[in-house]
Amino acid sequence: MVKTYLIFDLGTGNSRAALVTSDFDVIGMSAFENKYYKDSEYEDAQYFVPEEWKASLFGACSELLKANPGVHISGITASGAR
Repeated sequence: MVKTYLIFDLGTGNSRAALVTSDFDVIGMSAFENKYYKDSEYEDAQYFVPEEWKASLFGACSELLKANPGVHISGITASGAR
C-alpha cells in the first residue's frame, strides 16, 4: 500500500507544501512567497509576521487537499533552511 505524506519546505524566499507518496511520486505542490518587512531600527534587518506565514501555509495545504480529494495523509514532515 502506497502512503501519502504532507511535506513542508520552509525556505528563505518562499515556502511550499507538497503531497508525496512513499514511492516518491509528487501528487501536488503549492508554493507561496514569504512576506518580509523592513525593520526600521536596523538598516539590514527584516522580519516576518508568524500569523501571516501560518495563514499562507494553511492556505497552501487547503489548496492541495481540495485539488486531491480522498487522499489520506499518513504523516507530516518539514524542512527548513534556517
